[in-house]
Amino acid sequence: MIADNNILARNEYVFNIFLEKPITVSLLKEALSGKPLLSLTTPNDDLQAGMDAGIFYMASIQTMNQYKIKKRAMQARPSDLDSIRKTLRDDILYNTGRFESWLLLGSCFSYIVEDDLTWTSDKISVPEKKKTVAHMQRKAILCYLMALSLYYRMESPSADDSNIIGRTFEALGNELVSAYYKPMDRLAFSWKFSPNVLQLSVDKNIEESETKEVMSISNFNIEQAIVLCFTRAGQYMNCIDKHNWWDDYNLGKMFFKIDQKRYYQQAYDNILKASHTCHSMSKKGKDPIIEPHYYLVNICYKMVSQDIIPPSQALELLSKDNGFLDQNSEFWTFQDSDDKSESKKILYRKIIILLK
Repeated sequence: MIADNNILARNEYVFNIFLEKPITVSLLKEALSGKPLLSLTTPNDDLQAGMDAGIFYMASIQTMNQYKIKKRAMQARPSDLDSIRKTLRDDILYNTGRFESWLLLGSCFSYIVEDDLTWTSDKISVPEKKKTVAHMQRKAILCYLMALSLYYRMESPSADDSNIIGRTFEALGNELVSAYYKPMDRLAFSWKFSPNVLQLSVDKNIEESETKEVMSISNFNIEQAIVLCFTRAGQYMNCIDKHNWWDDYNLGKMFFKIDQKRYYQQAYDNILKASHTCHSMSKKGKDPIIEPHYYLVNICYKMVSQDIIPPSQALELLSKDNGFLDQNSEFWTFQDSDDKSESKKILYRKIIILLK
């Protein structure tokens, strides 16, 4: 189909070039301001009407749903995503301008990365294979950025569009976190900006010198992008889903990882909000979600052990989640001791009780 159509061939070339771009600050800014990241031409051939109607897009949704069912049953393979990626690529190459297609394509790359990191240890331990995983991560991030760019170019997005773009911010934030921290350790953000070059050696012979890969974006900007993603995701998702806890939870974790001493209050506030949301959900008959409650106890322990706050303040902070922790008033009474280490031991004993 593509080989017989010059416009589609040109679109495919531009599409492939885009997916080989480095992640930079300017690219993030352009995506969030709705500037075009990719220039495609509409083929206007016999299939254009069907593409605009969303035939390939709907087919990819159905196949993706089948993949998710198989994934939950532990029967999915990365190769199952090949047909979905091809279908979505064709939808994109026909310049339908559908941001949901880019979100789904990014999800395909994210699922491949998740499978590699979960089930194939050699993809992490072997440097060349790890670079392949990082390459897939970069493609996923680029797809999510393209989805954001298309959304912000829409004149009047619907409520459903806002819900979907909230999930896009969430997916982008998750992928950035996965790429930034170990085991991937920012490999997706490294880039060789120039090919190998020829230079004169000490003995005046011409030899090829390999250029090293450098970071295409600073650590600070990656961290800010992650915080922005979960903040925006929460803003969009909370308008539709009052039980959205995931974004507050991740935002709190990110604040704590960036700088515990500087942002511990912001981290605590977000984690506590996520804990209250999860507790309200469990009261409605749903299975309890313990992640934010556990992380709340964890950060209070770390703040005391690193002398960021005193043990009495940590216990007071923990008491605000008593709806889930379910302790009596005597438990939350703290007897201060002149001995700092003894005060810590008292708190640690209470934390052990909370973790049981």
